[in-house]
Amino acid sequence: MSDSLETINHSFNFFLEEIEEIFSKLESDSDLSEPLGKFIALVADFFSAKNASIYLLSNRKLTLVSSLNANQLYETELNADDEKRLTASGTIIEDTDIVYFPGIISLFTGSNRSKMLISLNYNDNLLGFIVLGRKITADYGRAEKTFLKLLAETLARIIFKSHSFIKMIGKSEEPIYKQNISDFLTGVYVKNYIEQRLNEGIKEAIRYKKEYSLALVSIDNFNELKKRFGLPAINALLQKTGKNITNLLRKDIDLIGKYSEDTFLILFPSTPKKGVVVFCERLKGKMERLTIEKYPALTVTVSIGVTSIEEKDQEINLILEKALKALDYSKSHGGNTLSYNYEGLISENLSDFEKATGISAKLLKNNLENPFYLTDKQGNEIDFTKNNNGNWLNINRKNY
Repeated sequence: MSDSLETINHSFNFFLEEIEEIFSKLESDSDLSEPLGKFIALVADFFSAKNASIYLLSNRKLTLVSSLNANQLYETELNADDEKRLTASGTIIEDTDIVYFPGIISLFTGSNRSKMLISLNYNDNLLGFIVLGRKITADYGRAEKTFLKLLAETLARIIFKSHSFIKMIGKSEEPIYKQNISDFLTGVYVKNYIEQRLNEGIKEAIRYKKEYSLALVSIDNFNELKKRFGLPAINALLQKTGKNITNLLRKDIDLIGKYSEDTFLILFPSTPKKGVVVFCERLKGKMERLTIEKYPALTVTVSIGVTSIEEKDQEINLILEKALKALDYSKSHGGNTLSYNYEGLISENLSDFEKATGISAKLLKNNLENPFYLTDKQGNEIDFTKNNNGNWLNINRKNY
């Protein structure tokens, strides 16, 4: 047997073992979201799909349970005709046939770029869909489609008989709501929900003239790490990263969500930039020291982009764009860097002064007429804007 064939067999056996474990969890777990999330990640990795999602159907509403595509549609209505035809049409619907099903065409348009939909049918009941994106290399072959069909049929049977699904399609809508605001792997909020909270927070901050900051934290060299260590190691890394960030946040105040496959979005209500910069420096150091017991060779750094609301900011997209520009700047300067974007000026490689105060020295020198105060250990307000021969001084405000 050749080395390549041995590798294929090993990969296939590993896939089957993982699938069997997931199916066992689906039968016993009270929450469908985690095992279904692991299922969709495993399928996407095994078939080299660019993206993958899974939806469940309740009262003709398709709701996203888990997705590897940050821009995937959160939910959509399915009309009665489409539901009837999809239940009777077989398991796999490809993008070339989707025009016959207008109720779900939105899953294949825009940034979703899906290739095919695999319906989850059991006893003439349509339970939901697996949606797969295009393959990274070649197209899906006949054998792959047959295997996907068998997986979908088995999954549908297990879901239909699971306690969680019976509860989900009952009177209470609470279980499905909880499933869909949390990322299955990391436990942080999904992109749609964290952006919704950001929008609400920005409106409130502008209305009541409150401070508000946000940060984008991205794992450096993510694709290279994924290739080298594989999906299980990456999943462990994402879980540990989400946990590290969550443990540093202020409980019931700060919020964290998944922004993309390798990036987290953190919201800091009523927080000035100095506080966020200090937080991010701590996080950056903690990530440098991160270890994963099963993968001791896996080391990681993060790039961080930070911004705060300014008076002119009114739209969520413009505020996010500032944070993204700062993040791009950090990445383009070698990673393991924290950058801040304020009024279109980006400060990178923060000095000790900037780490302590959260203020860009470049901006500060242009605005010396606006003193900035911090509190020392004795509770005295300290003016960091006075400069004596190029050295920053701690001057007690009482004497100033």
